[in-house]
Amino acid sequence: MFPDGSIKLISGHDVATHFNKSGATERAFCGKCGTYMFANALQFKMQGSPFDHLDEPRPQTSPQMHVNYYAKRRPVTDGIVKFKDFPSPFGGSGDIMDDDGNVIGNDKQTKEEPPAISAPVFVIMGYGLAVGDAILEKLATNGWAVAIVARRLDVLQAKAAEWSGKANVKAFAGDLSKPETIAPLINRIKSEMGSIDVVLYNATSISVPNDVSIDQLISNVHINTTSLHATFNSTLPIFQAAGKGTFFTSGGGFGTNGAWAVPYGAQFGAGAKAYFRNFCQSAHATFKDKHIFVCNLNIQALVYGGVNITMQDPNPEQSNAFRKKLGEVILETINLNEEKWVDEVIISA
Repeated sequence: MFPDGSIKLISGHDVATHFNKSGATERAFCGKCGTYMFANALQFKMQGSPFDHLDEPRPQTSPQMHVNYYAKRRPVTDGIVKFKDFPSPFGGSGDIMDDDGNVIGNDKQTKEEPPAISAPVFVIMGYGLAVGDAILEKLATNGWAVAIVARRLDVLQAKAAEWSGKANVKAFAGDLSKPETIAPLINRIKSEMGSIDVVLYNATSISVPNDVSIDQLISNVHINTTSLHATFNSTLPIFQAAGKGTFFTSGGGFGTNGAWAVPYGAQFGAGAKAYFRNFCQSAHATFKDKHIFVCNLNIQALVYGGVNITMQDPNPEQSNAFRKKLGEVILETINLNEEKWVDEVIISA
């Protein structure tokens, strides 16, 4: 669909025929062969046409939503919003579905104010109630627009609603175990937020390989490595076009102190956080002279509140102080002058 007046018939006016279907839609056909050419959605002041009918060069576009998802034959896991029928401005219910076809929200409940033009955009890939939430709180109270990405859209929408009227926080459903969905997700975030200035890859899957199936292990590898690359590769052209950008990973002591130095999630330390660290060392060396900052955030204390740390917080006052420090260090690191860029920043209690 395109704004009214975007599609123009450049020849064949004498054989074009028009049919007003319902008073709301006018369709245009070729009077000789009957080929459908385009339609005018009169009440919405929009025009639509099969994409391959448009003259070259065709407009650059990316999918924004699925409609009539209630009629799906199989789940679609591309990270794009799925409407049961149509969005409410187009006369539909506005009901939003998850990949399996369950209604999880409504566009009337989740509409956000458009981002302020001057607000920089920070994307948290793998938002959670520990590290992700600590960073969200600091950024949202300091003039940033924040996109939060995780699997459960209903949880993200509830968090975004907490910031309604105070900051531009927008929820995006994304499954980082499916790297093929990352590129359209990044494109959608940029389209809806206006820009992408900083990305934090904060996703990690904790498991001990001998305790999981091969399929689960492959899923973990995608979360811990493949989708990190997919996120960076999808964001890189945006940074290059802007002439600048920042990409963080959330590492920690697991990346340097060995896999067996903690009482749980043994192989996860060596297999994921150490990889984050190595990735940032390589990417930092490659892109630092191109005004693109790649840095691993070596978080060396536990951040409570998320699903991965289930033990009781022994010292809430100290933990809250570290959460605040984490957010402060993030902002300081983002604002570093290029000559002070490093491939890793250590954040200790």
